Amino acid sequence: MKTLLFLLRLLSGNWRWALAGLALAVVSMLANIALMAVSGSFLTGMAIAGAAGASFNYFVPAATIRALAILRSGSRYLERLATHEATFRLIGGMRARVFRALAPRLPFGLPGVHSGDLSARLGGDLDSLQRAYLQLLVPAAAAGLVGTAVVAYGWGVNRTAAAVLAVGLLLGGAGLPALLARAGRVPGRTAVEALSDLRAWAVDMADGREELDAFAATRRHAGRLEGMQHRLATAQRRTARQEAFAASGTQALGSLLMWAVVLAGAPTVAAGAVAATDLVMLAFLALASTEAIAPLAGAFQAWGAVAASCDRVRPLLSPATAASQPADKPAAATPVNRTPPLVRLIDVTARYPGATTPALRNLTLDLPPGARIALIGPSGSGKSTVLALLAGFLGVETGRIEIAGRDGCATSLLTTAPQTPHLLAGSLSRNLLVADPDASDAAMLGACATAGLGSWLAGLPDGLDTVIGAGGRPLSGGEARRLTVARALLGSGPLLVLDEPGEGLDPATERAMMDRLLEAAGGRTVLLITHRATGLEHMDHVAVLDRGQLLDQGAPWTLAGRDGPFRRFLERSFV
Repeated sequence: MKTLLFLLRLLSGNWRWALAGLALAVVSMLANIALMAVSGSFLTGMAIAGAAGASFNYFVPAATIRALAILRSGSRYLERLATHEATFRLIGGMRARVFRALAPRLPFGLPGVHSGDLSARLGGDLDSLQRAYLQLLVPAAAAGLVGTAVVAYGWGVNRTAAAVLAVGLLLGGAGLPALLARAGRVPGRTAVEALSDLRAWAVDMADGREELDAFAATRRHAGRLEGMQHRLATAQRRTARQEAFAASGTQALGSLLMWAVVLAGAPTVAAGAVAATDLVMLAFLALASTEAIAPLAGAFQAWGAVAASCDRVRPLLSPATAASQPADKPAAATPVNRTPPLVRLIDVTARYPGATTPALRNLTLDLPPGARIALIGPSGSGKSTVLALLAGFLGVETGRIEIAGRDGCATSLLTTAPQTPHLLAGSLSRNLLVADPDASDAAMLGACATAGLGSWLAGLPDGLDTVIGAGGRPLSGGEARRLTVARALLGSGPLLVLDEPGEGLDPATERAMMDRLLEAAGGRTVLLITHRATGLEHMDHVAVLDRGQLLDQGAPWTLAGRDGPFRRFLERSFV
C-alpha cells in the first residue's frame, strides 16, 4: 500500500492527463470486446439463418461492427497520446523533484550511497517508476472497470454464465497476478540490487584501473564483477520464466473461460430461455475480456522490482532537515541581477546534516556591493560553510541571511570557482561555455589568460578544442583549478567567489594571477576563501575564522598592525 500511495503521489499535478488516458483506455478495451462479441453473434446468426433458410437483417450488426472498429482505433490512438503525455509530464516532474531534493545534499554527500548506485537510482530506478503509470496503474484500473462492465452486461443475459465469467476474470485479473507478484518479489528485488552493485563495482573498477594494475588486483576485481553479473543474470532468468508463465496462463484462461461460459449457458439455450446468438455473444465477450486482464499478470510480476525502485528513490526525495530553511523562515527566491546587492549574514549558526556540532556559530558578516572580502583560516574553520550557506546548499539553524534587505539566499547571484574542480568530459570550450553559452572564442581565451592559462593554452595543438576526460584528466591540479577560475570569470553573477584559487601554484604565479583576477572582476563583489596570505593586501575586509567561530574582522592593514589572530596568521604564512 505504501508503494501504491507513493506512485499515486507522483501523479500530482497531472491528474487530468492521467484520468483522460485511463478513460480512453477503458473505451478502447470496451470497443474491442464489444467488436469481437458482436462479430461472433453476427456470424452465428448468419449461419443459423442460412441453415434454416430464414431472412436475416445484417445491416444493423454490420453498421455496429464498423462503428465499433472506428471507435476502437480512434480511442486507442487518443489513449496513446493521453497516456504518453501523462508519462512525459511525470518524467519531467519527477526528475526535477529529485534533482531539487538532491541539490542541497550532494555537496555533503549521501551517506551510504555510492556514486554508481546513485547513477542507478537516477537511471534505471526512475525509469521503472515512470513506466509504472503506463504499464501498471492504467492497466489495473482499466481492467477493474472493464471487467465490472462486462460482468454486469452478462448478468442481464445469463446469470449463471455471468457468474462463471466473474470467477474467471477474478482468477485471471487478481489471483494469477497476486501469485506472480509474490513469486516475482525476490527476483525483482535481487535484480535491482544486483544491477546497482554491478554499476558501483564497475565505476570503482574504471576509476581505479591504474591502482588495480599496479597492485595486480585487476583479475580479482573482475572476478567479483563476473559474480555480480551471474547473480543479475540468474534473477533475470527467473523473471523471464515467470513472464512466460504469465503470458501462457492468460491465453489458456481465455480459451477455458469461453468454453466454461458456453457450458454454463447451454442448458438455458436448450430450454429456450436464452437465444443461441446471445450465448455466443457472451462466449466471445468472455474470450475478448481476457485482453483487459492480460497485462496484469506481467505487470504485477514486476511489482517486486517496482517496490524495490520505490524504496531506493524515496530517500532521494526526502528533504534534508538540516539542509533546509526553517519552516517559519522560507528562503525567498532572489532575482538575477548584475548589480551587486548588499549581502548580510546576521548571527548565523549552521550545522551539516548528521553533525553533532555546528560548523558555524553566531557569524555576522557583511558583503557590501563591489567590496573585496577575504575569509581566512585553517581547513575546517568554516570558510566553505559560508559558501554553502550563500549557495543555498545549507540552511541556517539560527540567524538569517539578507539579500538587499530581504531574507533569502544568494544562489542566483553567485559565480563560483570551487576548491574542487568540477570538469566535464569534452573540450575545454565546452567546459567554459557552462558559465556563458554565448561566450565567444576571444572571451574564453581572455578569461584563460587572466587565470594564468594563456601560454599553456597557446601550446596546445587544438587550443580550445582540446578534449579532456571526466574530472579534468589529464590536467594537473593547478591547471584544472585555473580552468574553473576562467569559467567563473565568464559567468555573469555579481558575486564572484574564489575558493582557494591559488592552491597548487607557486607564490609568484599565484600573486600574478590574483592581481589579474581582481582587476578583471570589475565592479563585482569578490569573496576570497583562502588559507594563504597571497592577495590579502588587495582586500577591503578580512574575516578570520577558526573552528566555526569568527575570531576577528576588519581592514587587513588595520588588523596587521595589532596583535591578534590575523597578525599571527600572517606570521605563520611567511615563516
